[in-house]
Amino acid sequence: MDRDFESIAREAEQLPEPDRVKLAERLIENVIETSEHRAAWLAESRRRADAIDSGKMELHDASEVHARIRKMIQK
Repeated sequence: MDRDFESIAREAEQLPEPDRVKLAERLIENVIETSEHRAAWLAESRRRADAIDSGKMELHDASEVHARIRKMIQK
């Protein structure tokens, strides 16, 4: 590759914000998919799924959680 990191980064910084966000998400996905982080995420997701299946962890509707948080903040 002829271009160095700094020239690519400067060019990326000139993108409109929505495109910078898309690029950041894409790069993060690439890192997760190609590193030991993928294994860690898989292990964590399995741990959480097992906790839910065994009843050690409960699922809550997001709108209910948000309502409780808003109520707590307003006190």
